[in-house]
Amino acid sequence: LTWAIEDGTLTISGEGEMNDFGGYSQVPWYKYRDSFTKAEVQSGVTTVGENAFVWMDQMTEVTLPDTLTSIGDYAFQWCGGLEGITIPTGVTYIGDKAFCNCDTMTYASIPEGVTYIGSSAFEDTEMLTEVSIPSTVTEIGASAFQNSGIRQASIPGAAKLGKDIFSYSDLTTVELGYGITEITRGMFYQCKNLTSVSIPGSAKVIGAIAFCDCT
Repeated sequence: LTWAIEDGTLTISGEGEMNDFGGYSQVPWYKYRDSFTKAEVQSGVTTVGENAFVWMDQMTEVTLPDTLTSIGDYAFQWCGGLEGITIPTGVTYIGDKAFCNCDTMTYASIPEGVTYIGSSAFEDTEMLTEVSIPSTVTEIGASAFQNSGIRQASIPGAAKLGKDIFSYSDLTTVELGYGITEITRGMFYQCKNLTSVSIPGSAKVIGAIAFCDCT
């Protein structure tokens, strides 16, 4: 893959997977982060690598291609200026902490076809109020939406659920799909605006502090 910065836009192009990076110091465009506010990953690129845009808080907009299949761990963590994200159809994997601490993000479009939403993927996104969780999701990691602004959620019945998924969030209503057998530990802990939860007959276990301090 190749990259270039012109007129305030970082463009990444080529064919295939983007490298994973061990941290921001290994990302080649990190040192030039003040030179762009937009990033465009062009068609042909199939992955966003781990840590690819971490700590790039000057960046407000990202365009991702329809050839993309996965977004790596920490890919956009601490992108404090990112206003939102449209994840293209074809993506199946959203990595751990992929959008964690994107605290000005107001929208996130997650398409049908996504199967994995990683641990803390959208943690600390307090301005993110609306997210639709696709029916294709089979696993949601721990703390995936912790301390987010999300207000309504519908969880697919086939999803394996981590702990603390919605803790400290602004949830008001939740519908859990039939097939869910356990409401995990701390799943709705400190959801102080929660007024309605639909629990399916398949649920057999309610974990510790799952609804603690839901006032």
